[in-house]
Amino acid sequence: MHWTDLRTNKAFKPDTLDRFGFVYVITNIKTKKKYIGCKQYYIGKDQTPSKWQSYTGSSKHLNEDIKKLGKKNFIFEVIDEFKNKRSLGYYELFYQMKYNVLDSVIEGTDEPAYYNNYVGGKYYRPVQGRKPIAPEVYEVTFTDKRKLVIPNLKMFASLNNYDKSHLCKVQQGKRKRHKDVVRVETVSDV
Repeated sequence: MHWTDLRTNKAFKPDTLDRFGFVYVITNIKTKKKYIGCKQYYIGKDQTPSKWQSYTGSSKHLNEDIKKLGKKNFIFEVIDEFKNKRSLGYYELFYQMKYNVLDSVIEGTDEPAYYNNYVGGKYYRPVQGRKPIAPEVYEVTFTDKRKLVIPNLKMFASLNNYDKSHLCKVQQGKRKRHKDVVRVETVSDV
């Protein structure tokens, strides 16, 4: 058996009489990429044993890496055991969300930090990656025709004794001016 109990850091000894299953994390030692999932001890109404002892996760990509690199290059850890299916499902999702398995990346790369492609069996990693949102940059025009490019309208307003909501109204054309500011525009190139 390859499972270690994360709570005790010793070989995992399950409570199969009182527990329904466990939530686990599998870590690729070489890449530090992980997988968080859950496994039941028994399946179905007839309580067929699930072969959890040799289980290596349900991720296709994880199992491909295990096959390619060998089990010796992975750490199999049990996070905790749970008494029923509802608790097992809840805590699998809890840990997947806690560690942000769909969006986390390995530090210094764009590579996902987790093999998980969905959480709770429902919410999937997007097929198309999210583009970082560029911060808005503003150009402020004053009554004396001076122009100033600023990275943050809220900070500019508070540091220079302007009301941000009035500056927004100038930007939207709902107000002609605010103090000595006659124009506020969002600019894309600086």
